[in-house]
Amino acid sequence: MFNREFIITPAEVRVEFRISPTIILMHSLNLIGFYEDTNAGLHSWVAETFRSLTPEQKHRHNTVMMCLPETLASIDDTDFPRFIDQVAQMDPRYLQSELLVQRPHHPADYPGPQAILNSVEVYVELIRGYFASKKMDFNETLIREVHALIVNPPLMQQTIVAHLRWMWDTFLAKEWKRSQGMLHESAAAYSKKDFSGLNAFEAVEAVTGRDMRGTEKLEEALEKARRLFFIPSPHLGPYISWESFNQGYDCAILFGARLPRGTESTSPALNRTELLVWLNALADDTRLKMLDMLFEHEELCAQDFIDMLELSQSSASRHLRQLTASGLLKVRRRDVNKCYTLNQERIEDTMTALGKFLHK
Repeated sequence: MFNREFIITPAEVRVEFRISPTIILMHSLNLIGFYEDTNAGLHSWVAETFRSLTPEQKHRHNTVMMCLPETLASIDDTDFPRFIDQVAQMDPRYLQSELLVQRPHHPADYPGPQAILNSVEVYVELIRGYFASKKMDFNETLIREVHALIVNPPLMQQTIVAHLRWMWDTFLAKEWKRSQGMLHESAAAYSKKDFSGLNAFEAVEAVTGRDMRGTEKLEEALEKARRLFFIPSPHLGPYISWESFNQGYDCAILFGARLPRGTESTSPALNRTELLVWLNALADDTRLKMLDMLFEHEELCAQDFIDMLELSQSSASRHLRQLTASGLLKVRRRDVNKCYTLNQERIEDTMTALGKFLHK
């Protein structure tokens, strides 16, 4: 007898490559805000900018990023100063409403906009739950300050605009000028490739080299998406980030700026950026030990690394996440365990790229 359960074939998606200054730079600002909680391997500009901020500036930056609705950034070529001007001209109550419709935790836990406006305690507990789910440090003082701005839309708008203009003038303008060339080269090179006939998961793997099935939140986004906008980032390193638009039918996927395999680059900055992704993954004694263990054992699961190297679960996960994101390891699920093998192809690519760089 045939099994009568039917499996729906994932729908074909339309793939586009874009340079979206607002999405790219808003994302970079978020990387700065949560730098202490992010993975190693991000571009050095993120760390350098974070360290250059005073404690007061970091606090203001995190407050503003918590107040800034993600829905404001659009998939177009609007430059960042113009975007800031647009935010300055918006009705403050619109900014407030856009922020309040975002659901930072599971929908079942969302109390609704009016409950948040009426009670700082409700908002604090909502954000506390979100930070706990992400295993991030929770700063109650900051969250209470964020709430004080949310209930005062004109002041919130003034604070956001002033800080964004300061960040642009102080850090972003120079960095954007440096990055534009390599971002356009990355997007143009991928745009020449044929992605027709692929579903969302296949398209993501074709661009990033990573199978993202099993990544719960991204999997939910990809199952509904009908258009994927791939946006190269100058600061994301080996990682992937995403945001859904248009009721989930459009999905913007940020990936560290690189070229398709086998493509020659004319941008020294792009060559260095891609090489640094791989070298950063290797520049750690624990990660080198993990690679050495896999040379000997061929395949190991996460618990094997924890036991053999006497690591905490969080430490092992962080190292394995960077090696996997960099493409140096392949991962597969075996029951509930994640098991890892060496990606010989990426290792050879790394050695070849380093050789070419040193023999220019």
